[in-house]
Amino acid sequence: MSYRVCLILPADRVSELWHEKSQRIADDLGIEWFLSPPAKKVPVGDWPRILADVDAVITSWGAPRFTDDVLPKGDRLKVIAHAAGSVEPIASPAIFDRQIKLLSCNRYMADSVAEYALMMTMVGIRRLHTNAQVGATLKEFDTFIGCQNISLDQATVGIWGFGDVAKHLIRKLKALGTHRIQVYNDYLSPEMTVELGVEKVEFDSMFADCDVVHLCESLREDTVERVRKPQLESMKDNAVIINTGRARLAHESDLLAELRRDRILGIFDVHYQEPLPGDSPFRQLENVIITPHFAGSAGRGRYTSIMLNEVSKVLAGQESEYEISAQRAGNMTSNKLVKAVKESK
Repeated sequence: MSYRVCLILPADRVSELWHEKSQRIADDLGIEWFLSPPAKKVPVGDWPRILADVDAVITSWGAPRFTDDVLPKGDRLKVIAHAAGSVEPIASPAIFDRQIKLLSCNRYMADSVAEYALMMTMVGIRRLHTNAQVGATLKEFDTFIGCQNISLDQATVGIWGFGDVAKHLIRKLKALGTHRIQVYNDYLSPEMTVELGVEKVEFDSMFADCDVVHLCESLREDTVERVRKPQLESMKDNAVIINTGRARLAHESDLLAELRRDRILGIFDVHYQEPLPGDSPFRQLENVIITPHFAGSAGRGRYTSIMLNEVSKVLAGQESEYEISAQRAGNMTSNKLVKAVKESK
């Protein structure tokens, strides 16, 4: 059976997301596809016409929010598959009211982010920022730095959040024999802590107890700037804070103040302004490692291919492990809060 799919992809990333391999997969699955005009150029009232005769939509960054005004009439549309992470920017109650399946590539992206987080955990506890020469600039090394340098089997690692990234990270940390893993999250059940071999802890105690703290939580109204001066000041000397979630999980001024004391190490893949300006105060600190929000970018070329296969499954009446419930959609990172950061700068 042949299915018709509309692709709503950002104009500057079409070649990255939709390529020869994706097209071959579509052909093999019997999917007839077409690329919509750039979302920013489509009036809201035109979307029902564009989507009138499709079985599924594959979206990515910049796609419209699928409200009643955007969704087509009738019940042919069965699946909206997001070839990106958080579905918050595109999800509305109308999708679930009409029993349209909502999928996201977040599960696949999360493994890439967790891999980055694991790498940076080891970079942090081995003090690579002070014990490595990168490039041609000569760096003198201390031959012994004592207890500043520890291994995973000595480390207590804390994780704020229990979404896909956190779950992948826990699995990777356990496989490498991490001494203790602490998790702060309301949804973590006692049974799950036993199954995963982790400790459920309070928010403040996690910062005080851990050698490494990961910020993996979604950015929502209840998580914005939750990390403040008391938590940061309670961290051990030489502890590491790693943010792969969103910058505003931590209060910017409080974070900078603590980093300027040169007591803890900060590793950040997400920033208060992106791209991070050259004159950002975070760039002036020796105890900060920054990367360009690329933790989840490994394998980005596979996003649409994965979603094509999942769309085909759902249209054939099968379940998808990439499906997002209404509750899960509401707990994902809020695009409005992310934009608020950029617009305030």
